[in-house]
Amino acid sequence: MFVLEEEIKQLGHKYRLRQTVISCASEEKIIGQYLEKCILF
Repeated sequence: MFVLEEEIKQLGHKYRLRQTVISCASEEKIIGQYLEKCILF
């Protein structure tokens, strides 16, 4: 059995970090990490 989690962390006012983590048998592995820029209109 495995668990899939997504975490979002705010980095200042314009950026955030999105990280997707999969855990299996108490072992954690990162499978995706994205830096996003927030655009306001």
